[in-house]
Amino acid sequence: MSKKQVSGLSLLELVIVMVLLGISATGIMSLFTNVGVGLKSSQDIQTGTKLAQELAEQVMADRRNKLKGYLYAIDQPANYPDAVVSGFQRKLRVTALGAGSGSCPVMSECSRMEVVVSRDGVLVSSLSFLLINY
Repeated sequence: MSKKQVSGLSLLELVIVMVLLGISATGIMSLFTNVGVGLKSSQDIQTGTKLAQELAEQVMADRRNKLKGYLYAIDQPANYPDAVVSGFQRKLRVTALGAGSGSCPVMSECSRMEVVVSRDGVLVSSLSFLLINY
């Protein structure tokens, strides 16, 4: 009698392949999780920057408005209340700078305006600019 040649994989070989595939799949899945976290962070930064720019443009528009002007933007920060937009907190901080501070042009009054946007207490975006009364 002749013996038949049996080809194929044994049960032990199949178990080893399954374990190796499981370990490699776990590593690949952790990469996808990190990509999702990074994407959410990028979206938060983009939204925060947009909200900061929006408030800065509103302040600048009020500064150029002849009926409102510089003092409206500086003396009445209540005109720009802290806003909560879809989980983001937006604040405007005003710091008056003296005429001789070196930051202001000669013979001008100016203030440093800072817009701070945070989400869940974490700073997302910050924008500062100089508002000049000329």
